[in-house]
Amino acid sequence: GTAPTDSTQYTIGATVTVMDKGDLEKTGYTFAGWNTAADGSGTDYAAGSTFTISETVTLYAKWTEAPAETYSITNTAEHGTVTANKTKAAAGEIISLTEAAETGYHFANWNVTNSTGGDISVDASNNFVMPAEDVNAGAIFEINTYAVNFSMMGHGTQVVNKSVTHGSTVTKPADPTADGFTFGGWYNEAGC
Repeated sequence: GTAPTDSTQYTIGATVTVMDKGDLEKTGYTFAGWNTAADGSGTDYAAGSTFTISETVTLYAKWTEAPAETYSITNTAEHGTVTANKTKAAAGEIISLTEAAETGYHFANWNVTNSTGGDISVDASNNFVMPAEDVNAGAIFEINTYAVNFSMMGHGTQVVNKSVTHGSTVTKPADPTADGFTFGGWYNEAGC
């Protein structure tokens, strides 16, 4: 842009009102007022402030680096939790994820998507690169499946093997029979 110019001819001792930045812009920076030295080591003046003039003055624009735009990270998980190391991040930042399954479930995979539903790749260390948009960081948990074996322990034949999911009710099979033995019930340890 073009630096503003005050064309007023001031007399020594006059009060000068410091001008705004006009159309000056600096990509990635925010206007931070003026300084009497080009390197910022002089006296600072904010736009709109006043000073008493005693000589010809040149003011230099000061700039501060603008904070990077940040985007939100929303964590979602059913049957467990997922946590990102940040809730907001700038594009290009590395985001680390951790997950914990609730009892009876195990972690299956990541489902990290951008604001339009596109997939975001999560590496083997559970990290992803933050895009320039909001994301949803989700963990997929699957229910545990267990084997339940009903065995005659050498007296007759194996009765049945069942595969059951966590929290479900196991229905025991019909009481088995074996010549010379009376069925005494099911036990959860061999030799009972």
